[in-house]
Amino acid sequence: DPGAFSAAVLPRHFKSTKFKSFTRRLYRWGFRQITKGPDRGSYYHELFVRDDPGLCGRMNCGYSDKELKTQADNAAKRRGSYGSLERPAGRRNSGARDALATATERLTLGLGVGGGSGGTEDDDEM
Repeated sequence: DPGAFSAAVLPRHFKSTKFKSFTRRLYRWGFRQITKGPDRGSYYHELFVRDDPGLCGRMNCGYSDKELKTQADNAAKRRGSYGSLERPAGRRNSGARDALATATERLTLGLGVGGGSGGTEDDDEM
């Protein structure tokens, strides 16, 4: 029951308590929903195993091609509005979001990700 899960479990472990946001994070981390059999409706990841927590360290948070394109488009819009990737004085933005925008712009230009902290937005952490 998504409602009960959202009310009882999500607040204890995550900032966001919306079930849809939680499932979006699951997909971003590579979990897939089981559609057949007795475990139907549950989520699975081959590196998320109850008795082997060391496997979790090999999991990666990824963005789909659509998300990367959206990030690149947003970076291009900011450049068009402000003349560069810099924001006007007084506007706050997280360093992680700036790093992501820079990385997606570099990928779009075919330069590779390169340096930077490689952080992600807080909403994407598990």
